[in-house]
Amino acid sequence: MDRKRNLIGILARHRLGFCQQSEKLQCNAEIRNLGPTLMQLTSISTFHLTPHDQPARALKGTPIKNITRAETDPLNDYLIGNFRHKDGRRAVLINNYRFAYTAWPTVEFDVDPALVTEIDKATGKERPVRDDSPDMPGEFQSRIE
Repeated sequence: MDRKRNLIGILARHRLGFCQQSEKLQCNAEIRNLGPTLMQLTSISTFHLTPHDQPARALKGTPIKNITRAETDPLNDYLIGNFRHKDGRRAVLINNYRFAYTAWPTVEFDVDPALVTEIDKATGKERPVRDDSPDMPGEFQSRIE
């Protein structure tokens, strides 16, 4: 059996490989850059925040106080990981469940936004969290693809 041929069939129909080679390379690079930080995290809990949930209630006990959206944005639908870093800090990972839409949630943390950091997917370095849409109301908007 041709193992390579089967692998290509798994990746995409008609032996075209991954949807876009550039997307595959970008995704692999981001995972490689995030890897050293991810390996220092211990999972505490995970939540599937659905459009029917009340975010403030569902996320109680996590570093996130609330997640809201603009009226024109897709409904909240996120997988949220709650973690403890090896050095004792808390961490969250927000994953968009709606793969067909880019989401722009407003995320409210339970600490001063000046204390919140993020890991840059391009470099793997920690940096102060950036508001992806500073003209929108609310503390912090995050672009989640």
